Amino acid sequence: MSSSGLSRVFKEIVLKRRSVRNFREDAPIASDVLGELLALTQRSPSSFNMQPWRCIIVRNEEQRELMSRAMLSESNRRRVIQAPMTAVFLADLEPAHLIPKVLELEQDRLPKSALENIRLGAAYYAS
Repeated sequence: MSSSGLSRVFKEIVLKRRSVRNFREDAPIASDVLGELLALTQRSPSSFNMQPWRCIIVRNEEQRELMSRAMLSESNRRRVIQAPMTAVFLADLEPAHLIPKVLELEQDRLPKSALENIRLGAAYYAS
């Protein structure tokens, strides 16, 4: 696909995106659909592919009720309770601890100089 075609597709995706604020309690998300969505989130780019985030899926009604108490507004509280599930994304604000795992996974693929640069970056962030 040409760059103008890709640009057009991207523009269409951005312009058709919308926020959903009302949820049908009787329409749970199928496990295979949820699995595919979560697999796509793993494709999001991150430095050194560390993916410094985790996602917790909360389907249990009692747990969503407890979680809703942390919401800042009443409307958000209702949404957490009303939705058939809630995805909680957690960010790792100090992802340097993941660098040894990245090195382990990439040691056979990356040149030694790149691995050394990653080690130096890890030492910088660890200090």
